[in-house]
This record gives sequence, C-alpha cells and structure tokens, in this order.
Amino acid sequence: MTLKAKPVLKDKFWIVENDGEKVGTMSYNDEQRYMFTSAVETCFFDNTRQMKKRFGVDIEWGDAVTNIENAEQSYEVHGFPTSVKPFNALYDIKQKLPLFTKSEKSKSL
Repeated sequence: MTLKAKPVLKDKFWIVENDGEKVGTMSYNDEQRYMFTSAVETCFFDNTRQMKKRFGVDIEWGDAVTNIENAEQSYEVHGFPTSVKPFNALYDIKQKLPLFTKSEKSKSL
C-alpha cells in the first residue's frame, strides 16, 4: 500500500489518496511543517520520515496537476488554497475552518 499525494499548489498543498480514494489533505505551512488533515484527525510532521513512521507506508509525491493550479492566480486563506481573491479572512476555531468572503461587502462566508 502506498499513499499518493497529488499536488494542488506546488510545494504547498496536496490531496492524499489511497487506491484512488481521498483520505485527506496535506499542506506545508510557513513554520516549515507538514499538516495532514482527515475526517478522523489532524497531524503535524517535521519531515517525510515522520510521516512514513506514523502511516507505516511511503507517500508517493505525484506530478498530477489539478484545476486550481491552472488558475490564473491562486490565493491562500490560513494556509489553505482558494482560486478566488479572499476578503475578510477569519478562522472558525470551533469548526476548525478557514473562512472568507468573495467580495469586500459580502456577508456570506
């Protein structure tokens, strides 16, 4: 078994799959750490060796390109990619979600 990490933003954000099924996301933050997020847990790693030890398998870092990478510009909100320019960015601590509006006067997050 090998986990595959498909890049969304080069060297920043990946979709992690096991046998073609999404199991979580991986991001590389400004603190030089990897963050793996799944429906079950969120884990932080200093390097890929720690990931291999935690998951018990190698992670294959793929070359696949997704639509968000092909966008004219891509933006980030609290380390997560978005294809639109974010306004009024905030982080919902209770739900652990980065939120933003698509325009300066919008009230929908």
